[in-house]
Amino acid sequence: MKKNKYIIKLNEKLTIKDILNFLQKSSKQIVYLVNNKNHLLGSINDGDIRRSLLKGNDLNTKIKNIYYKKTVYLKNKNLSSNDIIKILEKKKISSIPILNNKKLVKVMFLDDLLNKPGKEGENFDVIIMAGGYGKRLLPLTKNTPKCLIQINKTSKIIDFLLSHLIKHNLNTVHFITYFKSEKIKNYIKRKYNSKLKLFFHKEKKPSGTAGGLSYLHKNKNLSENFIVINSDVISEIDFSSLIKFYKNNKSLFTVVTKLVKQKLSFGSIKNRSEILYNIEEKPTISYFINAGIYVFSKKFLNYIPRSKKKFDMTDLISKIHDKKKKIKIFHSYEDWHDVGTHEKLNELRKRYKNR
Repeated sequence: MKKNKYIIKLNEKLTIKDILNFLQKSSKQIVYLVNNKNHLLGSINDGDIRRSLLKGNDLNTKIKNIYYKKTVYLKNKNLSSNDIIKILEKKKISSIPILNNKKLVKVMFLDDLLNKPGKEGENFDVIIMAGGYGKRLLPLTKNTPKCLIQINKTSKIIDFLLSHLIKHNLNTVHFITYFKSEKIKNYIKRKYNSKLKLFFHKEKKPSGTAGGLSYLHKNKNLSENFIVINSDVISEIDFSSLIKFYKNNKSLFTVVTKLVKQKLSFGSIKNRSEILYNIEEKPTISYFINAGIYVFSKKFLNYIPRSKKKFDMTDLISKIHDKKKKIKIFHSYEDWHDVGTHEKLNELRKRYKNR
C-alpha cells in the first residue's frame, strides 16, 4: 500500500477486508487504485463495498474483481478550484483524481474545496427507543433499564451508542422511555447534558417498538429526517455513510441490515419430491437480519396510530410497503451487537473489558 491517504496500489491479494481497514481510518470513504507505475486503474468506495456484500460476496472477495474501472478524472492540473467545483457539482461526485502523463498526482475533494468538513449528521436528529423491560436479561433488569446495564468499569450499554453518535456529529437525541424512565433520564442528563441536545418522551404505557414514535408526531423540535435506534444496539456503523446513502437514494425510509452466519447443528438434506440428491453435513447458512437502525422521513409518523394498541416497527414497514412507498436496504459491514441475552452480554463484557 502507498503512503498517500487515498491511494492504494492494486495487487492480486487485496481484499474487501483490506479496503475496509483502510476506509475506517479515512474520512473520505473512497480509495483510488493504481498500478506499479502509479497509473489510475479505478476506484472503490463505501457504497461499492456494501452493494458487493449484498450480492453475496464476503470480506475475502478480491478487489480486482469488483472495483469501478470507469472512474472520472481530470488531466489538467492547472484548473482553478472554482473550475473543479463546477465539474464535481455537475457530475454529482464528491471527489476527482488529477492525472499527469497517466500518473495520479492528486485527489481533489469537494468538501475541502468548499472548505466544509463533512458533517452529514448536522440536520439529522436521533431517536433512541429505550422503553422496554429487557426481560431476557432478568434478574439484571429487575430494577435497572437494559440500556443502563454495565459493560465495563466506565461504560454502560448506552454509553457506547452515545459516544458513537457524538463522533459522527449527531448531537440532537430524543429518548422514548417507559420502564425506569427517571433512571435513564437522570443518568443521560448528568453525563451528556453538555455534549448533546437532549429530549425525553415518556410513554403512558408500553406501545411496541414503533408505537412510542407517535409522541413525536407534532414535535417541532424534531428534524424532517431522523435516525431511529434501539437502545440495546452497540455498533460501529458509519452514520455518515448511512445518511449519505439515504440522501442519494431519496427513498424516505431506509432499514439497516447485518449479514449473519450460523452453523447448523444438523445435516441439511436437499431433495426433489421424495428423492434425496444431496446432503451437507452441518452447513453454515447466511442471512440478513434487521439491525434495529432506521432512517426515515417525519411524514411517516402519520402512519403510526395514536392509540393504546401495540404497534411495532414491522407494522410500520408493512404499512409503508402497502402504500407502495420505496424502502431501501443499507447493509452494515461494521461491528454490530444486539445486547439481548446473558450470553451476548458476557461476550461483550470480555471484549470491552479494557476499553
